[in-house]
Amino acid sequence: MTVAYDKIMAQTSWCVEKAHLKGLNVFMWGINGGDALIGRTRSVAASNFLEHGPAEYMIFVDSDIVFEPEDLHRLHQNLVKGFDLVGGCYVVKDGSQLASFGWNGQVTLDGTIQEIEYLATGFMGISRKLLEKMRDELNLPQLHANEPATKCWPFFESGAQYDRADGRIYISEDWDFCEKARKVGVKCYLDTAIRLGHIGNYVWCIDNLPSAKEAEVKRAEEAKQHIKKSKVAEHSEGTG
Repeated sequence: MTVAYDKIMAQTSWCVEKAHLKGLNVFMWGINGGDALIGRTRSVAASNFLEHGPAEYMIFVDSDIVFEPEDLHRLHQNLVKGFDLVGGCYVVKDGSQLASFGWNGQVTLDGTIQEIEYLATGFMGISRKLLEKMRDELNLPQLHANEPATKCWPFFESGAQYDRADGRIYISEDWDFCEKARKVGVKCYLDTAIRLGHIGNYVWCIDNLPSAKEAEVKRAEEAKQHIKKSKVAEHSEGTG
């Protein structure tokens, strides 16, 4: 499932096509959009998956994520092995930090599957069993029952508040989903062997993470030096 607000990046579409060309032809790519509320859009996508078709697993692939067919295959295999909520690693749009959040903020990028506190939705695998448990055990109401385009159970809710050791926080729809999962006894896992690109001003990858801020500073300094050299050259030509 891809949630799109503006457009799906060409690189992401090509990644999906490469997966088909590699023989991963047993998935259907669903696209949801046209709603400014990200939590509702994700909830509609998950609800549509739950109500239609026989598939046991769904995977969110955001419209600006770059992946290889092997990443999609590995995530599916993790779901088959019994991980009801598991995803891959990618950084936020400016390349400054991981999009997912480990316990106490710690994630070890060693190729293992680790339990974490909050899993980002950009490349998130979810089992049908988890959604059913959430719907039934949390008594989620069906919303917009008479409006087919927005009918859903509120699996993802933006703006919920939670108490933490360092104070009360206002959380996003993906963190809310992880909190709901824990309420029904399901843990969140990050497969650190799945390393994805995230399209911002550049395609940021995990390997860029340690030096992302330094790189931005270096580019800014190089730009300043280029402008300074240009001005010196213009002055020299004007006085020659």
